[in-house]
Amino acid sequence: MIEDYKKYIEKYVALCKPVEYEGLKLRPILVEDAYIFKDACDILMIEKNKIPDIKVIQASYLYFLFSIILSQKEVLDKFLTIANLCFGIDFNAKNMADGNFEPNELLIKTTDTDTQIFFINGWDIAFEIKGQSATLFIEDKKITAQNFEELRKIILFQNLYDYDDMQMSDDFRRVIEDYYRIKNKGRHIPNLEEKEMVVIVNTSYTMETIKEIPLRTFELLFNYSIGKVDYLATMPLLPNLKEAPEHWVYGHEKEKYAEIFSDAQEMVNKVTSI
Repeated sequence: MIEDYKKYIEKYVALCKPVEYEGLKLRPILVEDAYIFKDACDILMIEKNKIPDIKVIQASYLYFLFSIILSQKEVLDKFLTIANLCFGIDFNAKNMADGNFEPNELLIKTTDTDTQIFFINGWDIAFEIKGQSATLFIEDKKITAQNFEELRKIILFQNLYDYDDMQMSDDFRRVIEDYYRIKNKGRHIPNLEEKEMVVIVNTSYTMETIKEIPLRTFELLFNYSIGKVDYLATMPLLPNLKEAPEHWVYGHEKEKYAEIFSDAQEMVNKVTSI
């Protein structure tokens, strides 16, 4: 069982290598596939345990996801996108079933037991369903429900630099969302194209080469580019500052949501001092 996902993936993402797990190699998402991935990865981030249904809460994430795939083609399409981008598996006409079936259609194979086998037409992907238990097969690899729980988190940590799987209450989430909505009011948030321009003007990357780097690496390049520019722009003002600006590389480590509560405490102090 993986206890620290960031530590687990560190030796792979630092060198832009696929993350290895149980005989599988999870390929990093490249910048050129950023929009496709971000449109599909929400199927890996559903907070199923907040759905008021005891069967959903008790089910594994794999079984829960399969139950949605059964009824929603959009979710099936997103699942295939993740399979293609992360596992490197693709549609192959040789895997098409005989008969009048559509490509990517979810088909069922009957068995003599209480186990049901579902496979995706044209893909070397199958689900084995037995009662409330689900197992996924990708090519010759067997993925249990526990494996899938770890795989989905690896994929998210591997490709979304700011991803955080911390459990939080609805009230706490609302506090965070309200804080950043107020903080960012009127502020321009750069899109992917604009971030690319920032990285290009601060590095040797071009429009062609930047598309081939991992999305996570790109986000880091963007953050460091901004941090470096801000630091260098502030240094000439150092004699007039009460304290030196924090270094763009060797800054102090902070808890992810520390600024929310430090700003709130600062406001309380101002109010109580009046």
